Amino acid sequence: MATTFTTNYGFDKPAISDLNWGAIRNTNMDDVDAELFKPRIGQNAPTVGATTTLDLSVARVFVFTVTQITTIAFSNVPSTFPNGAVVPAVRILLKVTNGAAFAVTWPASIVWPNGDTDPLLTASGVDWIELHTVDGGTTWYGSVFHQKETGKLRCRAYRNATQAITSAVVTAVSYDTEDFDVGGMHDPAVNPTRFTIPAVGAGGCYVIHAHAVFAANATGIREIRIQKNGATDVAIHLNSVASAADGHYISVTAFINAPVAGDYFSANVRQVSGGNLNVGGGGAPAATDYFEIVQIR
Repeated sequence: MATTFTTNYGFDKPAISDLNWGAIRNTNMDDVDAELFKPRIGQNAPTVGATTTLDLSVARVFVFTVTQITTIAFSNVPSTFPNGAVVPAVRILLKVTNGAAFAVTWPASIVWPNGDTDPLLTASGVDWIELHTVDGGTTWYGSVFHQKETGKLRCRAYRNATQAITSAVVTAVSYDTEDFDVGGMHDPAVNPTRFTIPAVGAGGCYVIHAHAVFAANATGIREIRIQKNGATDVAIHLNSVASAADGHYISVTAFINAPVAGDYFSANVRQVSGGNLNVGGGGAPAATDYFEIVQIR
């Protein structure tokens, strides 16, 4: 009977009657000893499609590039040892390239550290994800343990010209110039008053800051607020006016948790001077109206 080989490592399996069985077994035992001491973990490149299936019968490390909108799924998760005595603990690793280039849907069975919010992956780069289960895949515990930090969404825009604000009217500031926009959150030509959460990379936590400079005037009050979706105020700063000699500087900061794709934020101002007052036009973000947002996790 011919010699056969084990599936994964290719160890020899001679026929039981083979006179060389003893010597081959010794060699294979040395190989097994080496693998136990410094194991090599099998990897697999799953096919990325509408559903990307991670088949645990073939590997514990999965390496793939996100090339389209996809839903992650698991198959053949070990639920028992051969003797059926206990449920095994299973650990898998995922090397995901360009994970935020397209929307990725993760199984509901995964519990993530960030309030069970799906992880924020990198649009151009590599993320490593670790997943553990102790109940045959009913529940997974996942975390991102290596990530390219430049994947965080961020945008800063400002006014390079004045904007007239009518007295006693809440008005959204229109930002005509950008310092940077990582994630396509702002467009100076289309909805220039808005920072919009994109479909790719949505969720997480954000810090939003708005700053306005009103023209000098000693009458009434000045106000700036950050508003969500044109309806809900999330932060307001109201100031009395000290002097007509200088412009009036006012700012506000908000911390936003888990906005969804399509949510947008604007910086709205109000002044009560009895007439129009200009904001902006300083020509540089440090001295004029600016609006900035950064995703912190």
